[in-house]
Amino acid sequence: MAHKDLFQNYFMPLFLKLALDPVKNVRIVVARVLEYHFAEKDGAFVFDITVNQAIKILKKDFCLDVRQQLEKIATYPLNDTSEVDVEKWREELSKLETHLIDTDSESESGSSHVDFALNNS
Repeated sequence: MAHKDLFQNYFMPLFLKLALDPVKNVRIVVARVLEYHFAEKDGAFVFDITVNQAIKILKKDFCLDVRQQLEKIATYPLNDTSEVDVEKWREELSKLETHLIDTDSESESGSSHVDFALNNS
């Protein structure tokens, strides 16, 4: 599984939820990570709608430090000026998170499992 798939399947919903964290320092770190990701030439999530919605939310944050991290980032699609409904966005993240938990439960109860052997040679 590629790094993008690992992040998207196991970490992205939890990470993006931090954009709504009550602690401003947590939101600042989320903004920094997103800023760095969007500065990369081949950022894997630059065109991901959910990630772009997180940026829109953070660009409207009451904390100036959070907003400043993202002021140079243009969200996708470029001409989209619509507002993000934070409650619907939160619900979408919860669905992704629930799907993640359901998928993990199915894989644990299934017959497939990986054995790791230590090679002592």
